[in-house]
Amino acid sequence: MVAGTSPLRVQKYGGLDRKRLVWLYRTMLLSRRLDEKEIQLHRQGRSFFQVSSAGHEALQLAAASLLRPGSDWFFPYYRSRTLVLGLGLTPLQLLLEAVGSAEAPFSAGRQMPSHWGSKELNIVSQSSATGTQWVEAVGCAEAGIYYKGMPASRQARARFEQDEVVCVTGGEGSTSEGEFYESLNTACNARLPVLYLIEDNGYAISVPVEAQTPGGNISRLLSGYPHLFREEVDGTDLLASLDALRRAVAHCRERRGPALVHGHVIRLHPHSVSDDQKLYKTPQEQASEQARLTDIATCTYNEILSLDEKHLFSLKALSRIYHERKELRRARQILTQAVRFYPQDADITKAVKNLDALGTIARKRLKREP
Repeated sequence: MVAGTSPLRVQKYGGLDRKRLVWLYRTMLLSRRLDEKEIQLHRQGRSFFQVSSAGHEALQLAAASLLRPGSDWFFPYYRSRTLVLGLGLTPLQLLLEAVGSAEAPFSAGRQMPSHWGSKELNIVSQSSATGTQWVEAVGCAEAGIYYKGMPASRQARARFEQDEVVCVTGGEGSTSEGEFYESLNTACNARLPVLYLIEDNGYAISVPVEAQTPGGNISRLLSGYPHLFREEVDGTDLLASLDALRRAVAHCRERRGPALVHGHVIRLHPHSVSDDQKLYKTPQEQASEQARLTDIATCTYNEILSLDEKHLFSLKALSRIYHERKELRRARQILTQAVRFYPQDADITKAVKNLDALGTIARKRLKREP
């Protein structure tokens, strides 16, 4: 436990100490900033497609913090940016894929952006067809059961762990696909350790959930499935999401059957850069979503501070979350090189000036701290 943190405080915040809370907050912030940068790259003509995860961060990061990359298996969908960052993918890897670089690690630029993958972390890249990941995840879980019963497969060093969990993510819209129900049939019958993470932002592109899902609630619709753990949670609440997912992951690891966590989240940006949500979301609805996320971010920030009973965690440390000096220097070098190749590019020149201004602010804040 971190010095200066009482047991009661740690219990209050889901068993998280100050260091872990900071990591969670920083990763959510990093995901949001990457979203904004990719949208900017698309507007500049440097990327050809973008799908945002803004508003989904807390639920995804809760899952990433409870699962084991390289041991558990992951079948993410195109909005799972925060999940894969939490599992260990880097911002550079995501950006290389976004711009279609030959150095991109997932597909060498051959796959669409937001199609994550990593052999080392057991992240399986999805097909572009929506909903195919459900059946693939169940097949992976079945393979784990097969390996468990086949001594020859263990001798061949098959990548299998006795208590592994297969995590598959998707939006509520893709639960209307036949593959979703096919996967549930097999997962429930065989009691497979599959964790279904449903990220319900209320819209299947432009179709509201009440017009897409019977009854408007997928977890209630599945009440009759045997051996299926179901829990509904506010997916924008980090601590509530952690609490629900702890129970779901334990259910899977204990081999009691599959688990489904239905998280209600917010989609701050349009479905993709090809969509315009102003055509089907009212200004009041959009403003309400923005305000809700702002409140949540402030709450998480205050939770970090409240764990600091002896004031060991100062503005100096928080400022590093936003303005880490090494990252600033590295970004400055990259932009300077870009200026050489594009000397007339006003956007790049402006970015360099903005970066210099950020560095100045960070240095002043650090000097003021004891």
